[in-house]
Amino acid sequence: IDPEESRSAVNPDKEKKFLIDPPRELMEVITHYAKRLNPNPSKIIPLFSHDVMIGGIVISADALTVDRLTREQDEIEALCTACGLALGQALAIESKDHLAEELLILTRQMKELEEKLIEIRCIAATGELAAGAAHELNNPLAIISGRAQLLQDQEPDADKQKALNVIVEQATRASDIITELMDFAKPVKPQRKMIDLNEFLSTSAEGFIQSHDLKSSQIRTEIGDHADKIHCDRQQLASAIKEIFTNSLEATGVNELELVVRTVAEDDGNYVQIRIYDNGPGMEPKVLSRAIDPFFSARKAGRGRGLGLSRAYRYIQSNNGNLWLESTQGMGTIAFIRLPAKQGIGLDAKG
Repeated sequence: IDPEESRSAVNPDKEKKFLIDPPRELMEVITHYAKRLNPNPSKIIPLFSHDVMIGGIVISADALTVDRLTREQDEIEALCTACGLALGQALAIESKDHLAEELLILTRQMKELEEKLIEIRCIAATGELAAGAAHELNNPLAIISGRAQLLQDQEPDADKQKALNVIVEQATRASDIITELMDFAKPVKPQRKMIDLNEFLSTSAEGFIQSHDLKSSQIRTEIGDHADKIHCDRQQLASAIKEIFTNSLEATGVNELELVVRTVAEDDGNYVQIRIYDNGPGMEPKVLSRAIDPFFSARKAGRGRGLGLSRAYRYIQSNNGNLWLESTQGMGTIAFIRLPAKQGIGLDAKG
């Protein structure tokens, strides 16, 4: 009931009225049903809760009915007082439950934001640590590799040459890992441009298919309405998607892999979501919760450094976007990438 209508149910001396005209917002409903029940105009016996009108009982306003009700006013007012208190209590409980539900939702959202902030700080700290260690290790590795190559040129024994060659190869491998760590720690500043998603995703899928000897039917792309443009660094997005594709391939195998890439417009076309569905075995909750953590890998030791999805996350994050995963064991995994669809949207727009 509108507060103004509620005040009209009370006399200037704060005495509650017994019969009032229906409030404006109820007239349409009352008129609709009153015509079916009784052709006479309607009146309302107000229901109060703590001196505030919260509802009413609709009656026919013919003279006979009004006269009979007026004669029984005391009994009816007592009944209406009880009804008003009961209705007020019910509304209060409903409001309390609603507030409790909202508080629960806000608490859950705050916890998720706090966990996300901790995750971002951990990734940043790990990146800085990796960058520092990489700088300290690169120089000794260069010396080891150089000396091994020098000895290799001077060594006539074939077996010793093979041993020295192993040293050179492993030093080079270690140097590549360090370069990878440094790229993860401090990604190159993105050069953002508007990208045609239809062309970009087709090119990314074709490149991955050719480099891994897949069939063209193993990766399908579906561009949604108004979801064909994004604003980001093309190379960084390509690297992120390649990491996600590779993760799915390693989970399923070359022959079994099936990927579907869909785009969906969000937030009135200001953002686009890229969803990558795979048919892998999925992840258990414990693995899923750490899948994007740097240096975490569910594979056997030596088969991965656990930086693929972390690096993809850093690339997407540096382009004012977000990356997250949803997975169920036995039902595959979905990777979600959310990026601005227009220039000036996202974190940079706020400085």
